Amino acid sequence: MSLRWEKRRAFGALMLGWGLLWLLAACAPTNAEYDYGLGAPTISGQVWVQGQPVKGQEALVVAIQSQSRFVTMDDPGSGRRPEAFPQGETVYSHTARVAQVDADGRFRFTLADVASGAVIYVFSSGMMRQQLVHQRQVGVKGVRYHVDMTPAGDWRSYYYALVSPFMTGLLTEPRYALDPRDQQWVVDWVKREEQKLEAKAPPASAPASRR
Repeated sequence: MSLRWEKRRAFGALMLGWGLLWLLAACAPTNAEYDYGLGAPTISGQVWVQGQPVKGQEALVVAIQSQSRFVTMDDPGSGRRPEAFPQGETVYSHTARVAQVDADGRFRFTLADVASGAVIYVFSSGMMRQQLVHQRQVGVKGVRYHVDMTPAGDWRSYYYALVSPFMTGLLTEPRYALDPRDQQWVVDWVKREEQKLEAKAPPASAPASRR
């Protein structure tokens, strides 16, 4: 193969790489900034409430990571009937990670090596849950999010209808495989929020007296 052809191929690969990076930048969400390169993807961000960074203990960030693997009929761990899936199938599973938020409202974690992406849930006291979707992309080694929280209005109802069931599932479902440190962060955040809700609970009305 001639030297000229090798140079053309190298130049074409370079242009393709730059084109992919430009496309990724053009498709990036407006609330995200991307770092390009190689390595384990790092997801970070800053949480804002009414124009100010959220106080650390007020917020909690949960990442539900997804991964897949192809199992065949002779895979003993698949749990599938060979006659139902003679060619094998792709099985998806999920694990969870929890990130604390520091005093400046910032959080950071690294996507697991086997994860193809993650749905990131941001919780903050009195605020509606925010959801970010991240997909692993070739050439992206980091992404930073700017997360603006929206007041929930009736926080008590919102918390017990949506937030509390989510946290309970996170703690009790084995598939999420939370490590002890992450479990403790969730328990501490839930305890603080429920204590605040109890402190603000309206007093029980006294029963009407009979004459």
